[in-house]
Amino acid sequence: MESLAGIGPTRAALLKKLGVETSDDLLNYFPYRYELEIAERTIAELTPDTIQNARGEVTAVDYIASYPRARFEASIQDDSGTLAAVWFNGAYLRSRIHPGQQIRLKGKVRFFRNIPQMVNPKWETVDESTPAIEKSVFKPVYSAGAKLPSDVISRTIRDHIEQLVTPVLEWFEPSLLARHKLMARADAYRQIHTPASQREAAAARRRLVFDELMLLQLGLALSRRLRIGRLSAPVLRIDRTLDERIRSRFPFQMTAAQTHAVYAIARDLQQRQPMNRLLQGDVGSGKTIVALYAMLMAVANKMQAAMLAPTEVLAEQHYLTLTSLLAGSNVRIERFTG
Repeated sequence: MESLAGIGPTRAALLKKLGVETSDDLLNYFPYRYELEIAERTIAELTPDTIQNARGEVTAVDYIASYPRARFEASIQDDSGTLAAVWFNGAYLRSRIHPGQQIRLKGKVRFFRNIPQMVNPKWETVDESTPAIEKSVFKPVYSAGAKLPSDVISRTIRDHIEQLVTPVLEWFEPSLLARHKLMARADAYRQIHTPASQREAAAARRRLVFDELMLLQLGLALSRRLRIGRLSAPVLRIDRTLDERIRSRFPFQMTAAQTHAVYAIARDLQQRQPMNRLLQGDVGSGKTIVALYAMLMAVANKMQAAMLAPTEVLAEQHYLTLTSLLAGSNVRIERFTG
């Protein structure tokens, strides 16, 4: 990381706290959102709900030490109107912002009693010679640390973006990119960090998400190929009698969709290749019943079955459900948590 110009041991250590230890980590440290920063305006031209820049003279200040959130307030005025600014927990500003001072503020504008207001804006001292911010900027916003703000991360990546994307190789043929309307991989990395608009950011993200999904599909396909060639599973037998016995445990008739699912699973379980299926359905659609059918099929073939749950609460719920459905049967159910 320190091989990049301008990144010394201190900044490298701060980046490491964010999980960024290599140049590749930095390239893959994506913004979590973007914001449009409007060019400098007069106070009268400020509009609500966008981040804007304005400057003026501080005409009044006040510190309100009220519980639970003390605040520092300032009124800023130019020839067109007055802007109210408030900084929560801003006691330190009492010695830094004072009447007669010229400052420029940057923040999201809200209107309170028809007066534009910025809450916790960034600010800097200016004078007549300080040039105005003439261009609106579409800015990436990064997850930041206390001593490493998003602007610093953005500037670090922007300053080194060409060096960072140089090693990026293209994975796909031009014909595939054209068919799916995808940009080049290096361009996607460049554009997700330095987009000119939300549309450019979305196009870059679409390409990078495509890569992730393609890798996932390839990984699953390779895993399946290896399993088919090297792994085997016990063959589970089922006939009409067993099917009727399992269905009789349920307090209702299975729906057509549930029946379709259990028969597809039953066909897989009668093969020597391990089954690999995703059962998808809305809440309350009966996924647990389908899973229980497969588990009872295993038990009937003198095997064991396990139902895994991500939380102990859900495990308890499944345990109670299965205990109720299998009451009076010879199936023994145990619960393991932790």
